[in-house]
Amino acid sequence: MGEHYPYIKIFADIIESGAWANLSSAAKTLYLVLLKFSDQHFKPVWPSTEVLLRLTGFKTKKSIIQGKRDLIQAGLLQVTPGTGHTSSRYYFCFNYPGSKIPPQGYNFGNPGGGEKETQGVG
Repeated sequence: MGEHYPYIKIFADIIESGAWANLSSAAKTLYLVLLKFSDQHFKPVWPSTEVLLRLTGFKTKKSIIQGKRDLIQAGLLQVTPGTGHTSSRYYFCFNYPGSKIPPQGYNFGNPGGGEKETQGVG
């Protein structure tokens, strides 16, 4: 079986801590689709809204917004909003109650030098 079959990695601690059980269906679906774009180190991802709608099966952007809000509140995601010309950037984090996973430590500054507002950081 020399073919490459991609898979999605999720920490068992997210499930064992109860964080997963407390997520909405929209948040669970969005989280798994966002993980599809990342790697084994949970690097940030920036899929377009159109791609997220297609892959999640959501019919409206409202479902993406709700899933994103739930993931931020749960401590599983941080988001740098897009500009209209660029997609939002999604950062995986593990700041949920009872987490045994060390923080990921991303720098949320704007590469151009100025600070950019980041949702879910605080």
